[in-house]
This record gives sequence, structure tokens and C-alpha cells, in this order.
Amino acid sequence: MIISVLKGGLGNQMFQYAAARCLSVKKSCPFKLCISNFIDHETSNITKRDYSLNNFNIKETLIESNLSLKILKKLGLIKSISDNNFNKKYLEEIRYRTTILDGYWQSEKYFEEITNTIFDEFSLKTGFCREANYFNELILKSNSVSIHLRCGDYKKNSLLKTIYYDLTESYYNEAISIISRNFPDINFFIFSDDLPYARKFFESFEMPKTFIELKEDLYWQEIILMSHCKHNIISNSTFSWWGAWLNKNKNKIVVAPQNWFINDVGSSKEIVPETWRKI
Repeated sequence: MIISVLKGGLGNQMFQYAAARCLSVKKSCPFKLCISNFIDHETSNITKRDYSLNNFNIKETLIESNLSLKILKKLGLIKSISDNNFNKKYLEEIRYRTTILDGYWQSEKYFEEITNTIFDEFSLKTGFCREANYFNELILKSNSVSIHLRCGDYKKNSLLKTIYYDLTESYYNEAISIISRNFPDINFFIFSDDLPYARKFFESFEMPKTFIELKEDLYWQEIILMSHCKHNIISNSTFSWWGAWLNKNKNKIVVAPQNWFINDVGSSKEIVPETWRKI
């Protein structure tokens, strides 16, 4: 059995699910999702998060307490592994009957063998809300580009400021220029966890732009809205990473930041797919 210990926001949860899902297929064994971090508040995450994968059509068998996992681990009956960068050999060497995945697994290489399955299962369980449906219609009928600006905890938390690279106006200007040179009549759709800040940030940008505003508890629908855009400009956030990855446009241009972390706190070389444009 594969057990994935979920932590972090929705984007991270999606990576953790996808890695476990793929491994369970390869090993022909069941998998479960441990959500104790969202119930027992044992997670070390700085920003409080909720379990959100249940909004998608996933295979869902939950473990709500990790007490039994801790006991089995101490007895040496199960193995816990953690990794952020892609390490294919590491996973292939799993020999334990039960294995706990306790990491972030931020690379498409962990699940590229079941790409179609991930596309299917990361679809909405229910339809768009009224507001999202309105924006979706605008996106589908235009030459649309999503832009994601991660603010919130990246801007306000002193620790996160030392971890994640700060994307400035120059990054977004260059990204917008890259896509605008290739396609006429672009319409930009701006997604952010802090819309007042985003409105001020993009105020001087001379381009057709629409700010996506949904109710706070429907944020997960924004990932699907991003995926319906023809092209994507992402921030160094797994939330917009998934919006771009789920985009099925074969001719899409995805612009991503070259620098994900500050001072090599973590390596970003495996996070951004090779076909995306890094600046």
C-alpha cells in the first residue's frame, strides 16, 4: 500500500496525490491519502491550509489520523520517504509492503506515465459557480492568457520572503511581451490571492485585462479556469503550475520563472517542464 501524507496548499496536495497515484499503478497496489495535517494541526506549514482535493474527481480513500503510521514506522514495518527533486531510482527501490510518501514531489516526471489519468481525475466534481462560468465564457471565446500573481503569504510572511524569489514587474513585462509577439488580440486574465494588491501591481500595464474574482472558498475553480486559457504566465507557485499543466492546448506557450527559490533553498530545475519558457 502507498500512503501519501498531504500537506500545504491545493497545488502541493495535487503533486502529492499524483505521485502516489502513479506509484500505486506501477506497483499494482492500493493507495490512501493521510489528511491528519489538516485535522490534528500537526503540520509545520506557516499558512493554514485545508484539504481541498475532494473538489476533484479523484480516487479518494482517507486516513484521518497518523498515529498508527507513527507506531508502524517505529516498529520498522513501513518505510517513510521524502523528496522534492526528481529521483526515479529512489522510488523504484521501494520494497516495503506499505510505504509512506511524505514529501512534495514537485515534478511531472513522478506521474508522466499516467498523464491522461491525472487529467481526468483533476477535473471538477461539480460545475463552475455562476461567477466562474461567466469568466470561463470570456476565456473560451478570446485569445486568452492567464497571469498568476502570488501575493498573500509570499509578501507578508518574513520567513517565506527568504525562501521564494520575488517576481517583479520586469518578469511580468517580459512574459507578456513574449506571448504578445506571437499572438494578436491577446486578452489577459489575472488571478491572485490578493486582488487589491494585484490591481495596484498591474495598474500601469497597458493591456486588456480582466481580474478573476470568485468567492474565497471557491478558489480551487481558478485552477480549472487557468487551464482553459490558451496560454499561461505562472508565478513560482504550484497553484498556477497546475493551471498551466492542465491546459490541453497543444500550441500553448507557458512562461515560468527561472528562479523559483532564493539562494538555492530548493532546486527549481525539475519543477518547470522542459517545454515551458523560463525567464
